Amino acid sequence: MTWIRMVVPQAMTLEQLLQDNGLPHDSAALTNIWGADANRSNHRRQTRPPHQLMAGEIWWVPPPPLPRDAILNTYACTGMEGSTGGVVQAIKDRHGPGANEQLAVPEASFTESYLLGLAFNQPFRNQRTSTPMPSPGEMVRYPTRRVRARTIDVAPSTQLQSSTNQVPTGDGPFEITVELAEAEQVLKVLDVVPEPRTVNAANPDEPVEAHWRPADGKVRFKITIEARAGEVTPTRVVIRVRKPDESVYYTEERTDWTTTGEHTWEWDGFTTPPPAPGSPETGDVDTRVLRGQLTIEVTAMAASGWSVGWLELANRHAKAGWLDVYKHGQSIEGFAYLQFGHANEDEGVWAATLLGSLLAAAVGAGLVAIPMGIDEADGGMSEETAEDYRVALGVTAGIAAGAWLGALIPILMASRLSDDDFNTFKGQIEAGFLIHWLREGRKALQIDGQRYRFQGAVRTSGGHDRIRFALTSNDITGRGCNLVPLVGAVFCPFIPHNPSHNRYVGAHEFGHSLLIEAVDLFWSMHHKGSTDLSSNCRRGAEGFSVPASHDRDLMIYYDSTDHWVYDQMHAAPVDALSWVELAQVTFKAM
Repeated sequence: MTWIRMVVPQAMTLEQLLQDNGLPHDSAALTNIWGADANRSNHRRQTRPPHQLMAGEIWWVPPPPLPRDAILNTYACTGMEGSTGGVVQAIKDRHGPGANEQLAVPEASFTESYLLGLAFNQPFRNQRTSTPMPSPGEMVRYPTRRVRARTIDVAPSTQLQSSTNQVPTGDGPFEITVELAEAEQVLKVLDVVPEPRTVNAANPDEPVEAHWRPADGKVRFKITIEARAGEVTPTRVVIRVRKPDESVYYTEERTDWTTTGEHTWEWDGFTTPPPAPGSPETGDVDTRVLRGQLTIEVTAMAASGWSVGWLELANRHAKAGWLDVYKHGQSIEGFAYLQFGHANEDEGVWAATLLGSLLAAAVGAGLVAIPMGIDEADGGMSEETAEDYRVALGVTAGIAAGAWLGALIPILMASRLSDDDFNTFKGQIEAGFLIHWLREGRKALQIDGQRYRFQGAVRTSGGHDRIRFALTSNDITGRGCNLVPLVGAVFCPFIPHNPSHNRYVGAHEFGHSLLIEAVDLFWSMHHKGSTDLSSNCRRGAEGFSVPASHDRDLMIYYDSTDHWVYDQMHAAPVDALSWVELAQVTFKAM
């Protein structure tokens, strides 16, 4: 956070200085400012009362917090204002009556020092010393609040009057409108070509082809550039995509847009324009950035000046919100957002599990009871038939209850982990991702003929959604289970003195959520066809033989017990590619 430089106009208290400028002035704010390193030269605690300021002193204070509905606006200086004060006045004029945006701070507090102190005006501020003078076309960013459902009768700029104009983008030669071509569009970072079920367990190193840029893998924008007066046409157009911190994520220059009117711009989410056809992708892509608030900024230039238009985006995940990917050069990083807790107490996981078991039993019983009730209503059910239905109802309910109790009793019998064991287990699961969700060297992913290193990692903060990992002590079987589709949690037992197993089980159980999302529930429950519904390995002709390679599929159970060689278990190429393919983004305007 960049603090604002303030000159004390006359002898006053720090509280008065803050209050006069519309800044927070509670006791916490006073203590924070008075004790800041930037203000130590002005303290003079021995010669004056605390918080008493002297005329002419320079004090640094934090900028006011932005309202929750604040957005960042853009103002293009034309040089006509002649000073920073002129820029401030021109900005105030823009947000008068009739505007659909207004200043986020009170107009009286929107001063030159405030404008220069804003963190996103760092270059603008650093170029100036005693008498700031804006350059023609220079960009200034400032916070505004959007006012919804307000009719625009007259444009707020004092230098532009129009009964049909929207909020002007400065006082340059163009009016620029930026829109999404469709209200919502999905961007696929990677499109996996092969059917996920085509698994070659005997040769996990078999290349799996995929393409970074499928034919429909771009987001389309509609950009309209209109001259405000005369026959002015753009000589150059610059498109920038800005991240929430105002840094530039992507830049593209269009020297071919030399006419006014509507233009279509397509973007694939990468940080650089696409290379020549057939060339490997050289740009980066980061879904942690793309799944957030972005600003599409369009600057149109002409001999008489330039104008700026923008579109604020509020993107979100299109598929698995608990996954992100970052591609840099020939390396791809995958991020899984997890949340760790105790199985029998945190976040009501235990209660949710109990309710889930009761629901399953009720559904099973209902499947029998419904047709029974229909037959009774028709009057066509004999006593023998009714007796058969009652027996079937009891058997179904018993099977459902028994199946669920069989899964729940081990968890019920397990005790709570100590804090030390909990933290140890959590660290082992995080390490397991780095070991088992890793493909590099000869095991690297094949994408468009290029080899890419893939690395999966755990994140416990950020993301849109998180998978809950319920950690418990060792149960009767020592087996973990992924119950995310039913109760929203993965249950993992801690086995002391066996960190290799603990690392493996966390990576494997997470993989079940990936298989469910990428294919379906049964593909996951059958371990890609290698087990029955009870997770028993298929034997004989139906079984999956242990491959000769030391690279064994993390998600497959083999027909020999010696597959428990933990350091040889790695995510299959198709599963690593599915991780990336699931990190899709929905583009939507604010």
